[in-house]
Amino acid sequence: GIIPGLGLSYDLIPQLSLFGGVHRGFAPPRVQDAITNEGEDLSLDAEYSWNYETGLRLRLQDFLRGELAGFYMDFSNQIIEPSEAGGAVSQEGFETGLLNAGSTEHWGVETNLVFDPAALADWGFSLPLEVNYTFTQASFGDGWSDLIEGFRLPYSPEHMVDASLGFAHQSGFDAQVRVNFLSAQYTDLLNEPEPTNDGLRGKIGSRAVVDAKVGYRFASSGLSTYLIGKNLSDERYIASRRPRGIQPGPFRQILVGIGGEW
Repeated sequence: GIIPGLGLSYDLIPQLSLFGGVHRGFAPPRVQDAITNEGEDLSLDAEYSWNYETGLRLRLQDFLRGELAGFYMDFSNQIIEPSEAGGAVSQEGFETGLLNAGSTEHWGVETNLVFDPAALADWGFSLPLEVNYTFTQASFGDGWSDLIEGFRLPYSPEHMVDASLGFAHQSGFDAQVRVNFLSAQYTDLLNEPEPTNDGLRGKIGSRAVVDAKVGYRFASSGLSTYLIGKNLSDERYIASRRPRGIQPGPFRQILVGIGGEW
């Protein structure tokens, strides 16, 4: 097939660029989605979409860079598997007919900002602060059941934030703290807020996870050591309800390692 695309970029000033683009999205069905465990061919069509993006990019020497972009994705046939965990069997008429007959809309804003005050002040080390944020609205459009038209897509959180503060010194020492946040999200086609007793459906609450890392690189040998802590607050949260119920997020982990180049 032909998958056209066009992208343009224009420097408003040397430090600021305007960009935009449009492309045709195409994704053929995977065998694991198209063929059931019983060997039935669901005759899935490919996913087609038109995707648009426009925004600004900024770079001021080595201490500040950022990007702000708006996006819009229009799917004419988004394949969402009608699994038990997705609510496919909770309403009459949801067992079939959803796989090849639904449009969805996704639009939002995404940003990235990296600021290094140490580079600005010429302190001799690096202290980068990076923030990534995405706002997304994703909803069912025409072609779906009247029960869910306009509802939010499963597993599409409205807000996503990833922020980190790092430190790197010429001596070889480095450290970083990272926070990852996801807002609440629905897990089924009907956007049911209350959890079911079997754990297959129900809204997943927001969660924030904190990770950290410290390391040191020995310049003479090329060896490096590191200590990594994941989910330091031991946050207990539901990562998913698919395919067969509650899947918990990872517990707190402490990792120690040695690496290098020879």
